[in-house]
Amino acid sequence: MNIDVPDFATSIGEQQRKQLVEDGCIRYGRCLTEEQLIAARYAYERTYEKFDPEQEAIYSLQEHERVIWMKGFWHEPALTSIIANPTLQAMARAALGTDEIEFIGSILRKRRILDPWGWPDANGWTGWHSDTFLVGDPATWNGETIAFMVYLDDTTRSEGSTEILPGTSRIVRDNYRAGRDRNEGLAEIIRKTDTSDEGVFCEAPAGGGMGINSFVFHRAIPESSGLIRRHLTVSYRVRGSKEVGDGEYQDLPEEVKASVAASMPEDMRDVL
Repeated sequence: MNIDVPDFATSIGEQQRKQLVEDGCIRYGRCLTEEQLIAARYAYERTYEKFDPEQEAIYSLQEHERVIWMKGFWHEPALTSIIANPTLQAMARAALGTDEIEFIGSILRKRRILDPWGWPDANGWTGWHSDTFLVGDPATWNGETIAFMVYLDDTTRSEGSTEILPGTSRIVRDNYRAGRDRNEGLAEIIRKTDTSDEGVFCEAPAGGGMGINSFVFHRAIPESSGLIRRHLTVSYRVRGSKEVGDGEYQDLPEEVKASVAASMPEDMRDVL
């Protein structure tokens, strides 16, 4: 596995910071201890035991994944405490270029293992997308976000690790700031990657994972091992940035927010 940030890092160097800002992605080693990882796995499985696609405000049944929003696991401290992880917060501050960051929300994802599948899908889509919300005045926009996938199992291409399109973060950011269509210049990059296997595959050990900003184009790749890919995503943004919409955490009831805060060390709660 090619890892950009070592295990349990509490700061990152200039090279990694530039990679986050310019390339929009980074692969990091373990940020959870074995004890934390085991507790998170149990909490994760307890949460999925209650999965009910009829409760759309909490659960989402998608073609290749079952997604659970934070409203479904706020009471699991083994999961919510990951918001305070020092490695994630250090990378988020570096990526966003400020110490003034805030937590947006967290989701659980579990890949659905039903049959082998691949890209393109039945509609001809090859899976490439970015997660940015481009609204507001481009000249003053500060709505960039950073999302970290924390793997609960060793994740390689065989388990369907995420694939990144290098260089697309800069292109999409520059297009938006210049008032151009955000996808301008991407078609040839996508075509070459789909035919030459030149993407970056975000493999990492259990307790590690990958981070992507809100511009970079990426996709999940089909697993070939028949094993379930389990992870949670933790997202941050520049504090006070509202162009990307209110975060899911901010929409939670006050008593729920208090429970989430209680799962974190006091000196790490400033992101809430």
